Amino acid sequence: MRDHRRAHPRASRNPDLDELTAGKPRIVVLNRVDQADPKATKQWAAWFRAQGYAVLEVDAKSGAGVKQFAPAVRALLADKLRAYEEKGQVGRVLRVMVLGIPNVGKSTFINKVSGRKTAKAEDRPGVTRGKQWVPVDKTLELLDTPGILWPKFDDPTWACASGLPAPSATT
Repeated sequence: MRDHRRAHPRASRNPDLDELTAGKPRIVVLNRVDQADPKATKQWAAWFRAQGYAVLEVDAKSGAGVKQFAPAVRALLADKLRAYEEKGQVGRVLRVMVLGIPNVGKSTFINKVSGRKTAKAEDRPGVTRGKQWVPVDKTLELLDTPGILWPKFDDPTWACASGLPAPSATT
C-alpha cells in the first residue's frame, strides 16, 4: 500500500518489500488519491501497470474505490483459484497480506474493505503493534500488519522524499 499524496508514490514504500515479495502476485494500492493530482495518479497507475502490477486507486478514509479490492484479488489469483477447484477445494479461504510503511492507511483500508472496524486505526504511525487476520467474507481474509520500515536510511534524498528524517552525519 502506498500513500499517494506524496509527489513520488515510490517514496512511501519500503524497498526491501520488493525482495521479500518477489514472485508473489501483488496489487499496488494507491491510497489517498482524493488528495493527489488526478493527472499524476493516472500516470503513476500506468507506470505501475507497465511494471506488471495490478493497481487500485482508493481513498480508504471515505471508502472510495475499496469495493474493487476483493474482485481485483480474485482476478489476480484466478489461476490459483482454478487450481484449488481442480483439487476439490472450492471455497478455500484466500489469505492476503496488506503491507506498507507506517501511516499509509493499511488498517483504515482493511476496515473499509471488511465493512467493520476490526483493525485499530488512528491518524498517527505505530498504532498497529501486531498481526491480525480480518475476515472480509467467507473466502477472503486480510492480514493487517504493522508498518515496515527499513533498518537504515543511507540516502538522505530518499529519507526526505519519504517524509522521514534524513540520516545525520553521526549515524
